Amino acid sequence: MWFWCYYQMLQKYGIVALGIMACGVVFSGVNPVLHPSEIMKQANAANAKLIVTNGPNYEKVKDLEQPVVVLGEERIEGATNWYELNLVANLCSSLFSIRTEMIGEVTTLGLIPFSHVYGIVGICCATLGNKGKVVVMNRFNLRTFLNTLITQEVTFAPIVPPIILALVKNSIVDEFDLSKLKLRAVMTAAAPLAPELLASFENKFPGVQVQEVRPMAPFSHLSS
Repeated sequence: MWFWCYYQMLQKYGIVALGIMACGVVFSGVNPVLHPSEIMKQANAANAKLIVTNGPNYEKVKDLEQPVVVLGEERIEGATNWYELNLVANLCSSLFSIRTEMIGEVTTLGLIPFSHVYGIVGICCATLGNKGKVVVMNRFNLRTFLNTLITQEVTFAPIVPPIILALVKNSIVDEFDLSKLKLRAVMTAAAPLAPELLASFENKFPGVQVQEVRPMAPFSHLSS
């Protein structure tokens, strides 16, 4: 059993996580806001044999009595989140949702935290498993978000309702030429969209499909 402790939205996170799983080793992800006592509780419950972290997180895990590998030099905060026993089933359900003609053609926005099963499985693993590209953002900023969608030619963006609201209401959006978007679909979870907000989004972004999902953690990272 491995226990993974790292800031969620760096490219290194996906590389190390996929490497761990490729070795046939169990991987447990992390939420960057938990207290060291909560990290200790999960590490003990997972029977962790190795902890992978970065510099600032070392102080949170140094007393856990497991070997620690420290990666990187960035001083970024981190902590603990999920431990999924049905990760393989979740990944399979995500992989089979992609039509054959879309394999290798999808560019997904990696904004949802990779410490969450939705981020690491539904976005990172599923996209790469279908020969697509994941564009990683470490935090949300509306201008950076829109610039990324356009310059990286993102075709699929898993987001949350507050971002939908910002895209509809914020005047910053008017600074960008939306005709340059290659976006085909957005997926929104965490909370239902108000009908009037959905209508406003579809009016402002015609041709962009809106997929609403409901998370059911014991069953899957998302359900339609």
